Amino acid sequence: MQQPPKTPCQIPDLLTLNINATLAANKITGARVEVYACGMLAQKNRVLPPSSRESRPVYASFPIVYHNTSIGMLHLVQPQALSLSELQKFSCVTKKLALIIKRYQATTLSDHYLGKTVNITPYSDHTLKLDAFIEIAASTHCPVIIRGEFGSEKLSVASAIHYNSTLKHRPFIEIDCSTPCLSAFEKNIRRCFEQGRGGSLFLHAIDELPLPQQLLLTQLIQAQQTVNDKTDQHIRFLISTTRSLTRQVISGEFSRQLYLNFNYLNIQLAPLNERKQDIPEIVEKLMNRHRLYPEQSLSETVKEAFCRYHWPGNYQQLERVLIRLLTLAGSNPIQLTDLHHSAPEMRPEPDKATAKAVSAANKTGSGPGEKSPLMPDLIIQLINKNHQAFSDLHPALQKALCYIADNYCAQTSLQQLADKLGISASHLCALFKSQLNNSYKQIITELKIEKARRLFISSPLARVSDVAEKSGFGDISHFEKAFKRFTDCTPRAFKSALTQARPGVN
Repeated sequence: MQQPPKTPCQIPDLLTLNINATLAANKITGARVEVYACGMLAQKNRVLPPSSRESRPVYASFPIVYHNTSIGMLHLVQPQALSLSELQKFSCVTKKLALIIKRYQATTLSDHYLGKTVNITPYSDHTLKLDAFIEIAASTHCPVIIRGEFGSEKLSVASAIHYNSTLKHRPFIEIDCSTPCLSAFEKNIRRCFEQGRGGSLFLHAIDELPLPQQLLLTQLIQAQQTVNDKTDQHIRFLISTTRSLTRQVISGEFSRQLYLNFNYLNIQLAPLNERKQDIPEIVEKLMNRHRLYPEQSLSETVKEAFCRYHWPGNYQQLERVLIRLLTLAGSNPIQLTDLHHSAPEMRPEPDKATAKAVSAANKTGSGPGEKSPLMPDLIIQLINKNHQAFSDLHPALQKALCYIADNYCAQTSLQQLADKLGISASHLCALFKSQLNNSYKQIITELKIEKARRLFISSPLARVSDVAEKSGFGDISHFEKAFKRFTDCTPRAFKSALTQARPGVN
């Protein structure tokens, strides 16, 4: 195990900038921060005797504490007599400084050991709350379940927990749990268990793990639990998932025993769409890492477009789009036309007036008995359960459409579907709008109407109430209104037209 130096370390420029920004934001002047190269026992505020003219204590320095360990000091160049509210402010500031320092140190260690940058950005209130959870999780060796949408910073959180813990100089090994082959998974997991002893195993996408692999993993964990926790052979588990493991246990998709082995600490990561205030700083940090030459920059309109976009693929999608944009752009500063060329999905949607005009034009010529031409190809593919037709769409939307094709007659809300997929309802709604230009509700309704049409065609004498029920409509009044809206005629008129077209039917 590598041992850190015992002498105080020199603060790197990037960390200095973040520390100075924190002090400035809290209007603290005439102060300097000392960061220790290794932690010391938690220290107390350094208090000087009051002068003859001052009855309150005079403070000279404040410890910066993380894990009940002093990792640095905030020194006042000119010792001050402070009120109770001022003392509380310094306490909050030193806590924030501790999180900033430890995040920087964890990032440095991940760069060194993993050979790649997996850090949390930026220093907003949301991410500092996440840092506070990381501090708690890093103080123990129990498993942590990290839940977040596709593309969210689950690896960054897992590595931060590991590199802020006492295991930081031990192995950190990532395992992809989406491997479908049992023999390949067993070979890989046994090797990782051997290599990761004394360190942390990050089980990525545990919700994708098939049941046979879950059984094998449970057996390996139970075997390693016989090793004394105090030895250097114990393995810590960090787990990521996009879906609720509790729901998967209830549905029988996930092993209850395996879940009990992992269910100690849990954290839910907010999607990027819900923390858009973080996007400018994330973009700036990624620009510093990926720009092709020092002068390369983004125009203000491009920056605004990044902030407006809903980012269904979260941080990973943002990084991919930015790298592609920096590589393909032909102008500097990079303009909106470059962005739309390299990332067509970020083109603005047509305004409502335009969409309405297009919709009206599409409906022109639709007569009774014709199905709505709004999405004919999609509806046919869903009715026929042709899942391959969705392969070019976003992975979460692919799964949503596959579920819809099999269950559109069920009363499943958008929120319930989003929970099954492990993404937020707002992101799923945005995916339907951006990639299909329609809402979840409209697609479901049109599918039900198409099924009703087919039932009428195959059985023209069927009762309207029976067809409504078989099509997934619980309310016959709702069925009649929806049927007329999509076919321009009532169910009874549709039946009548069919029976007239078939003379042999009475």
